[in-house]
Amino acid sequence: MEDFGERGKDYSLNGVGDYKSLKELRDKNQGRMRGLGVFLVRKIMDEVRYEVVPGEFNRISMRKRLV
Repeated sequence: MEDFGERGKDYSLNGVGDYKSLKELRDKNQGRMRGLGVFLVRKIMDEVRYEVVPGEFNRISMRKRLV
């Protein structure tokens, strides 16, 4: 998926949404649900990659292997 909302914003998925449980996510964010979308994507998908091309687009690539 690509978006053009904040073109070239320096954003990294490293460490974002990297929680073992929803409780851990809530505890680390003082009850706010920040990072929930990334958490869910990482739990469901086998591969997640984020790419920024400054001034052009932000792209997240996700892969799910079906067995």
